[in-house]
Amino acid sequence: MDTETWIAGIGVGDIKFGMPISSLEHFMNLEKVDSDRKDPEDRQYIDWDEDISISDNESNGDGIDSIHVYKTLKFNSTELIGVPVEIFQKIVGDRSPARIENIWLDDEDCQQVYEFESLGAQVWVKDGIVVSICVGPIEDDAED
Repeated sequence: MDTETWIAGIGVGDIKFGMPISSLEHFMNLEKVDSDRKDPEDRQYIDWDEDISISDNESNGDGIDSIHVYKTLKFNSTELIGVPVEIFQKIVGDRSPARIENIWLDDEDCQQVYEFESLGAQVWVKDGIVVSICVGPIEDDAED
């Protein structure tokens, strides 16, 4: 099962936005974890072997709405995790982020989240290097 190739707005490999998480149970070792999202209906699953987190909303029935990748994610066959954020921007077509936010994970660990709305991506960066990427469907009103 491909869990590395990102197609913006579509999904990551064989994991497509909108598909039910239950369709992945035979292919992935998913463990349900407490969701860190605000809506109590949101569900989050992690495959520790693949280092990937998948989320959906139980009540709306729209299927998978985000995929957060921590180990390897490729765009047009080029690895994105582990590269400087400037290189990420060149790989995806010189797009500029709609916004950048500092997120403190604890008292000493701050990461910057670059929001690329036209790609449906949040790029998590530490010390200038992409450390993880959360992707989702592209919103109709997305602008970068």
